[in-house]
Amino acid sequence: MNVKTLSTFMFYRLSILLSVMLFLSACSESTTPNPNPQPEPNVVPSVSIISPQNNQVYQRGDTITIAVQATDSDGTIDHIAFYQDNDLMQDSQQTTYTFTADTIGTINISVRAYDNDGGRSEKADVSVIIEVASARLSVRTNGTGNGTITSVPDGINCHSNDADCQQNFQEGTQITLQAVPDTGSIFNNWAGCDTVINTVCQLTLQDDTTVTASFNAKEGFSVVIDGNGSVTLDPPGTICTETCLNTYTVGDEITLTATPTSTSMFSGWQGACSGSSTTCTLTFDGSDTVTANFEDVTIDITTQSSSMLTNSSQSVTATVSDSTKPDVTWQVSDGSIQGGVNATFSAPSEKGTVTLTATSVAYPEVSSSVDIDVKSLLNDFTIVALTDTQNYLCSVPNCAENWPEIFEQQTRWIVNNINTQNIAFVTHEGDVVDKGTNTGEWENADTAMSLLDNLIPYSVAIGDHDYDVEELRSSGASNYIKYFGPNRYKNYDWYGGSAPNSLGHYQYFSAGGRTFLHIALEWEAPGPVTDPTTPLGWAQKIISENEGMPTIITTHAYITDNPDVLGHSEKLDEDDKDGSTGQEIWEQLVKPNAQVFMVLNGHFHRGGGKGQNAYPDDGEYHQVSVNDAGQNVYEMLANYQDYPVGGDGWLRLIRFIPGDDTGNDVISVKTYSPYKDALGEDAYQTEPLSEFSFELDFTERFDN
Repeated sequence: MNVKTLSTFMFYRLSILLSVMLFLSACSESTTPNPNPQPEPNVVPSVSIISPQNNQVYQRGDTITIAVQATDSDGTIDHIAFYQDNDLMQDSQQTTYTFTADTIGTINISVRAYDNDGGRSEKADVSVIIEVASARLSVRTNGTGNGTITSVPDGINCHSNDADCQQNFQEGTQITLQAVPDTGSIFNNWAGCDTVINTVCQLTLQDDTTVTASFNAKEGFSVVIDGNGSVTLDPPGTICTETCLNTYTVGDEITLTATPTSTSMFSGWQGACSGSSTTCTLTFDGSDTVTANFEDVTIDITTQSSSMLTNSSQSVTATVSDSTKPDVTWQVSDGSIQGGVNATFSAPSEKGTVTLTATSVAYPEVSSSVDIDVKSLLNDFTIVALTDTQNYLCSVPNCAENWPEIFEQQTRWIVNNINTQNIAFVTHEGDVVDKGTNTGEWENADTAMSLLDNLIPYSVAIGDHDYDVEELRSSGASNYIKYFGPNRYKNYDWYGGSAPNSLGHYQYFSAGGRTFLHIALEWEAPGPVTDPTTPLGWAQKIISENEGMPTIITTHAYITDNPDVLGHSEKLDEDDKDGSTGQEIWEQLVKPNAQVFMVLNGHFHRGGGKGQNAYPDDGEYHQVSVNDAGQNVYEMLANYQDYPVGGDGWLRLIRFIPGDDTGNDVISVKTYSPYKDALGEDAYQTEPLSEFSFELDFTERFDN
């Protein structure tokens, strides 16, 4: 064997040996255990919710139990977590969780299972719906009659013949049931209600509830009580204090006796009984109904006046509504009273409010009281002057806006302060409206002034704007006469009368122990004073007929605030030029008549507005003139139409203040605004032409 052949042989033998060794090695690896084996991965548990079902409905207050099934294929379940709206509610080995439904709406429930190797399942979820609990209302009927029952809210609408009458409502529902008897039946009563008002049953439903309505056929005997009293039925001796029903056999004799309460009287029977005797006997015919009528006893006290002077007397009368028992006794908080039904009250010597009380002798629990305002001869009193209100009422196209509510606020303040201010009289100085033909403006004026009706004497003078055509007397004053002419005052005892043309009026008022005469004189009144058919002559006639009576005149134009011509006006604004200037009114009417002690007017205003431009006292002036008798006449102008919002609500308070042994009598004048007072602003003007006073002797000036 040569070398090449030997080499080839050896290569093959080595290859075979190497293959055998590799095979043996592989066999050895497959049969020898691994000293470090790897663990198998954990299988997570699974969980499902057995109950409740998804979207299952419960009522609030129900008990809900969550039941689950949890498994773990390679271990055991360690614990289960229960969640409500993602809030953990329970975490234990329990497969159930129970809770009470207390939330209205939808809640979400979820569970998760955990195994012994720490693995957790996916969440299992369901939703449940919680509703308000409901309760059942059942309506039953009994009795010999029939009727219908309905409910609010709707749900019950049943007749007594219906076999089943019931309805579910939410708990807490307030239910009203109405019973209506059929023809031939009457309703008797309710049972099972919270509240019963005649045929109405009211209840609040909390649980299943049954109520019963009772109807009876009309062969029962019905007694109706109208008023405060009772009726006794004999037989059987039943006392009815309200409508009641008793059953009788046709032909039974029944005696009814009516008994009023201690404060009422029997006024008569209706129905099967008649007359006013308290006892009625009848024979039952199967369908009788009787009504017993009672009336509360009252006492009406009539006085001559609600006010009187100290140490004076007046007659008072007490009328008992039961005319068969008229006697009364009296009590007074001060002063004295003598008499019975017709008595005389004597006022005390001190001023104040005295209460008179009348008590029935037959009905001791029935009494009535009235207050008398006792005033002293030296009582203060107030006259209120309303000035030109035209701009409160002025309307388009003359004005862009108006403020009628401020005018009404003025008169409402007067009404509310009649007693506190002792207001005796109210005078309007004219220019009630802006345009005499505008009915809307007059309606607003009427609304404001009507607040004074039946409460206090008052007067409304005519101004130049109140004529049908401004400043033209010959155009007429139809709306002024319609709203503030004689017909407005004719039924008041303080109204004296009107001028022939109905544009002037006169009134009386009592204050401070005296009676005063007030004349509302037409604007720039034509004369002559000697002709009583003219406005000026008419005023003179009234003064002459009331000779010596202290007199106040209100006329629209009299003294002016013009700095060049202060005092009585000397020119006419009236287009017909047939009237009288302020100077002429002074000379012809005021100066010759000593009893005229005061004249009030508006109309004049310099313009600019107080505190705005040139005139710090726009529309204000006063002076004292001396008449032919050498006595003072107090003359005052007030007109605030240039001020904001139609006049800022300003009015004049003219207060008469009697002095005493150490002081003089005073007429105090203040300018006040209820409108500004309500806004919390300064309510009084205190400048010299807005707040001032006159000292005088009332006795000397008024009584001489």
